[in-house]
Amino acid sequence: MTAELDFITIAEAARLIAARKLSPVELTKAKLARIAAFDSQLNAFITLTADLALQQAQAAEAEIGAGRYRGTMHGIPFGLKDLTPLPASSRRDIQKCASTMFRAKTRR
Repeated sequence: MTAELDFITIAEAARLIAARKLSPVELTKAKLARIAAFDSQLNAFITLTADLALQQAQAAEAEIGAGRYRGTMHGIPFGLKDLTPLPASSRRDIQKCASTMFRAKTRR
């Protein structure tokens, strides 16, 4: 099913996750594989948090499996645009941001 997941819509993925026909972990791994295949050409990601994405997918899968489905985006992986400043608690060693608007807030 991995190749089929390359172009799946969020609505279709959400429907399959809610019906427990698609695993959030499987979807996340497929999207991470797609990023690995093309990001060297596209340079779309400044910071890729693959481990965190997989942890969150596993947590979502456990919650959904326990009957605690929270809605359409539950279990759907997403990329956060680099123009979004992160709260201090979620920052890694380096807060990266491409916009000069946040330059003063960028830590190195």
